[in-house]
Amino acid sequence: MESAEAASPDPVVSATELAAAVAPAAAEEEEDMKEEGKENGHERQAEEKGAAEEERKTEEEQPGGSEAHPEQQSPMHEERPAELPIEEPEDEEMDDEEEVLLEPMFNYKEIIGSDVTRMFARESATAIFAHDKFIAIGTNAGNVWIMDQTGHIDQDSAPVYRAHRVSVSRLAVDSTGSYIMSAANDGKVVIKGILCDELNYTLTVPEVARSIALTAEFARPASGNVFVVGDRNLTVHSKGFFGYGEKVVYRGSERDGYITRASCQGPFVAFTNEQGTRIFDRSVERVLSVVSPKHDVDRLRSNRHPPHHCWLDHFTLAVGWADTVIIAAITTQDEGGVRRRRVKIHYSWTVELLISGISFTVRDNKWEEIVLIGLKVDSEGGMNGDFLDTISLVSSAPSLLSSPVSPPSSTAGGELAPILQLLILSPVALNEYELQAEDRISLRLSARTTAAQVHLGALPYDGLYFLLAPKFFLYAEPFQPDNKISWRLENGLVEEAWELACRSPESEKKSEVGRKMIEKLIEEDRCKYATSRLKEVCGESKQEWEYFVGVWEAHRMVCLLAECMPTTKPQLEPECYEAVLLSALYNDIPLFRKLVQMWNPDLYRVGSITDRTLARLQEATVSNTETMVSQEEEKSLYLALAHLYNYERKYDSSLKIYLALKDKQIFSVVDKYSLFGMVKDQISDLMAIDSDLALRLLLDNEDAVSPATVMTKTARQPRLQMLYLGKLFSRHEGDQFADTAVKLYAEHDRKALLPFLKSSEKYNISRALQICKEKALVEERIFLLGKSGNRIEALNLIISQFNRIDLAISFCQEHDDRDLWTYLVDEIVKRPQHMKQLLSTAGPSLDPLFVVQRMPADLVVPGLRDALAKILRDYAMQVELQRGCHDATLADVRVLMTSMLGFANAAIGVSPRTRCVLCDKLIVGRGGVEGELKLFACHHTLHVACATQFDRLEESERRGSSVVPFDQLACPICSDDTH
Repeated sequence: MESAEAASPDPVVSATELAAAVAPAAAEEEEDMKEEGKENGHERQAEEKGAAEEERKTEEEQPGGSEAHPEQQSPMHEERPAELPIEEPEDEEMDDEEEVLLEPMFNYKEIIGSDVTRMFARESATAIFAHDKFIAIGTNAGNVWIMDQTGHIDQDSAPVYRAHRVSVSRLAVDSTGSYIMSAANDGKVVIKGILCDELNYTLTVPEVARSIALTAEFARPASGNVFVVGDRNLTVHSKGFFGYGEKVVYRGSERDGYITRASCQGPFVAFTNEQGTRIFDRSVERVLSVVSPKHDVDRLRSNRHPPHHCWLDHFTLAVGWADTVIIAAITTQDEGGVRRRRVKIHYSWTVELLISGISFTVRDNKWEEIVLIGLKVDSEGGMNGDFLDTISLVSSAPSLLSSPVSPPSSTAGGELAPILQLLILSPVALNEYELQAEDRISLRLSARTTAAQVHLGALPYDGLYFLLAPKFFLYAEPFQPDNKISWRLENGLVEEAWELACRSPESEKKSEVGRKMIEKLIEEDRCKYATSRLKEVCGESKQEWEYFVGVWEAHRMVCLLAECMPTTKPQLEPECYEAVLLSALYNDIPLFRKLVQMWNPDLYRVGSITDRTLARLQEATVSNTETMVSQEEEKSLYLALAHLYNYERKYDSSLKIYLALKDKQIFSVVDKYSLFGMVKDQISDLMAIDSDLALRLLLDNEDAVSPATVMTKTARQPRLQMLYLGKLFSRHEGDQFADTAVKLYAEHDRKALLPFLKSSEKYNISRALQICKEKALVEERIFLLGKSGNRIEALNLIISQFNRIDLAISFCQEHDDRDLWTYLVDEIVKRPQHMKQLLSTAGPSLDPLFVVQRMPADLVVPGLRDALAKILRDYAMQVELQRGCHDATLADVRVLMTSMLGFANAAIGVSPRTRCVLCDKLIVGRGGVEGELKLFACHHTLHVACATQFDRLEESERRGSSVVPFDQLACPICSDDTH
């Protein structure tokens, strides 16, 4: 379709030209309306007279009068009111809420093809029906125009034809798009085929046909070719063998008014008159129910505000009438074992709109929302008059004109002009809906415009909605993502626009929306939040990142980019990273140091940043409050400078900084860049920074510096020497420093001396004894004396210095020397109070008789009797334990022997499938057993001949040995000798 802008370079039409173009149509419409008004006036008089007569008759009837049984009534008169769910009325007053800005759902464009222009030049549109294949439009000249969705007519296959002498009032098309049915006030109903004429038919009705409908299967063979015509009565026409026949299924009175709308869906026919909407079921030939109107019928008459039908599915009907919407569903219920269809109202709404058309939106092949087109109700609710004078399309969606003109608030007479709107309603509850869209399509209307002069043709499953006025034809298609994005941007919904752009990968406005969102966040002083959204907005676009670096730099907040700026995918220009570094250098020194350590030096020019860092350090030394930094910040600057020196390979400068600041990073730098040769003369300084790391560094680089050199350089630092020697000894190195280690441990770490003496064999025992004696280290002396062979002296030292009999006993047990036990017993005889402990503790290591024999006869030993009694009990217990073990062993041997003998005496079976283990032939052949056999307890079987031959082959290997031949004792397969 062509837009208005593409059709003409100057799309703004003057009011005079538009008025001149519309004048003939307006005049015709006004005449028609006057004639219709007169006719309606006579009709209303007749209706009032009929109603009075019916009331008089009703008053004359007796209260107990007879009533027809439901089964005996005629099916066409059996009406049941629709079931309405009960809802509690809400008496709470609603507070005034701020008007919520609703996003438009459609994009509106005028259909201005050459054929449409030709049609509007001489005729005015009065009816429309939208089909998947074409659009049918009826005009005030009685013509029916068939065009495609772009407004073009195919004169060869579907030319314009004149069906009536007056304005076409209703149009209907079957589901196949083969036949068009039209009605007008000339008393005719015309059915005409497109490229077919088998079912063409012209029906003359006694009264003006106010409504018509074709069944969906009208054109299909054997369907009955059913169509419906409604005036006061509803007549169903069907084609039989002798032509079309008719059947009146509903007869209305003058009080009921005319049937102004009818529609078909499967077996159901819905029709509406002044009393409400009825649904007739053709399958059972009865009216299922009547849905009463919700609005004031006397105030909003059907001739100016006609009802509109829309079948949402096979069993759900939506009726839009005046300012109300009712959605009713046909259900099936069991009544006394009989399944009957009933109508239940699901939704009943009142809208601030005089409805001109109703349709729905589709989602997952199901209806989701209701679409309404109509005129906005003014403050007094009065809607009367004729059609518009001048027109411009102004809405919340893009305008049809390049320079839209705002509609006037009132007409020349001071009356408010109506506004054409499209509403989308989402069901919530019975009397509640949610307004999803409220698109204003403000035609410049006169105050006398009615809803009957605007028409809607819908293709909901295609998402297209056609709006028709006497001189204008436009369509509404769903908003595309770019249209929605533009609208949100225009209305300040920037973040919502960005969310939509992210969900629409085909959109080309993502970059624009992202920039506007970030700019708005900055304007709102939400800079940190804006920075957090940059990764989402820029993604991997180098251009976008560099653009926003410039924006942040202009707003003096480049430091915020440090956490989110990418270093790869994409990698930006060096100037971007330098901008962040320089900003951090003067505003956030810890951040500057962090970035220098974290960022790859290839991202920026290291030399330039180094020079600026030196300049910053020089500025910090000047006594200026603006440039001064704290000691911690100064340290961070120097450490950052050391990193920059490392990047420039100026290692001597960086090492000086680390040593001066005593920073542990020096060890990682030395390891990373192999700089041990530059620091080997500063071993003491390294030890002072971190002894563990320094020792590890020394040991990892022992080729560069010998242990002797290290010990010499650390001579005045004995603790460092001990740590160094400990590392050496753990690597089984440094045996030449064992005596030095003994001295160091004795002087500075006594707890480590004894473990070292026990684990090492490289020290001089005499020197170690001398050192321990000088330092009065008794335990170490005892160990060394025992190790050197002076065990008596060591034992004497234990007894005399510690007076620990338990240690003395342990010492004797460790060395198991009789002389030691003798010396210990003699010493304990001198101390009889320890005799009981000796007898109880020595146990099997010492014979009690030996102890008793060494005791003088007159020696009094406390607890000697108890000690001896305990020794005897222990001995008896030990003898009993040995006897029990001996008996258990004999029993086990007996059981095992019995089992072995039973296995050896067991029978050995030979089956027909048993083979000789040597020749692999069957033992039992066809002629029976061949020769003698040998059967072994291991269940191996062989021929004696095979065994003899095998024995001969192995005889040479067995000569001179004590091996017994296999044919006598052992199985040749299981024998260890064979193996």
